[in-house]
Amino acid sequence: MRVPPNDRSHTNGREEPRLQRLANLGVLETCDDGNRTLVLSGEMDLASSWLVDLPLLKISADGTRSFTLDLSGVTFIDSAGMRVVLAANLPFPNHGAAVVAEA
Repeated sequence: MRVPPNDRSHTNGREEPRLQRLANLGVLETCDDGNRTLVLSGEMDLASSWLVDLPLLKISADGTRSFTLDLSGVTFIDSAGMRVVLAANLPFPNHGAAVVAEA
């Protein structure tokens, strides 16, 4: 089935700068002695939760054994943000990794 050209579900990255302006979430990735940490600050909501998805996919793909999701700087979280927190553990059971959420 052919997708109509006006379908906006795939933007080829053209919309990413605009979406980043809408997002009010900082994402910092650190690694210390094999423990990967994502430090989040700001608002974790529908407009920003996608910023965490890509780093989580990279972390799960590289065989990380220990991972911390630091939420201490998060000032607001909605259901889309909670989805990210709950989904953070999904890729890791096969690797035996531990996910720790800090607030």
